[in-house]
Amino acid sequence: VIDSIGVRRDTGAVKALAARLGDPDPEVAQAAARALGSIASSASAKALRSALHDAPATNQSAVCEGLLRCAESFSAKGHTKKALAIYELLRPMPLPAQIRLAAWRGAILNRGKKALPLLLEALDSTDYPLSAAAIRISQELPGRQVTLALAGRLPKLHPAERQVLLAQALARRGDIAALPALFALAASNGATQARLAAIRALPQIGYPTAVPVFLELLGDSNPEVAEAAKDGLGSLPGPQADNAVMNLLARGN
Repeated sequence: VIDSIGVRRDTGAVKALAARLGDPDPEVAQAAARALGSIASSASAKALRSALHDAPATNQSAVCEGLLRCAESFSAKGHTKKALAIYELLRPMPLPAQIRLAAWRGAILNRGKKALPLLLEALDSTDYPLSAAAIRISQELPGRQVTLALAGRLPKLHPAERQVLLAQALARRGDIAALPALFALAASNGATQARLAAIRALPQIGYPTAVPVFLELLGDSNPEVAEAAKDGLGSLPGPQADNAVMNLLARGN
């Protein structure tokens, strides 16, 4: 019955559902929390916030899920301040990773033009799941300023797995502003997997300034890097890349 009430999103049921948040049966309490989240009214969000800190550990995730549902609904309706208040409430709490990362995502995206500092805070975190999530979230933030900020972090990220993820993200952005950072990583003495990720990102951005970089890397002492550079040169679009490939063929390389 509680699930059905949540599906109906009947605001008149908020008071009755709020009373069930303290039910001794955890299944009832959790269903009430999720139903209040589905209703997503100011009153249901207030009830969930009031229950959050006193909820037993078994019910806390459901209360947080209900709050996230409220925040998502508020955000979709343009009530960003209401949404942001919930995300900021949940973000610093010691919650399961799925809930915590969802709160970080919401907090970043609902900041609009002020999102970049919080995104970079997450990216620089020593918490690997949060840093990896920040890289995924960055795909939802357009603009040259974001690309430049991400590219500036590329040589500083450790371990190399983070550089790989960020290089892939920069490739998907397709912004030539990332090229200098990718060129530098490809030619560096860093981890092979990070260098390869940078090399493979270049054809996806597809800009002729990558041709001299690829030609230089063909002679790299690392055979994996040299082979990736050959593949990258062959994948790079444009007449400059075509001419470079034909010259190599003419020389028997």
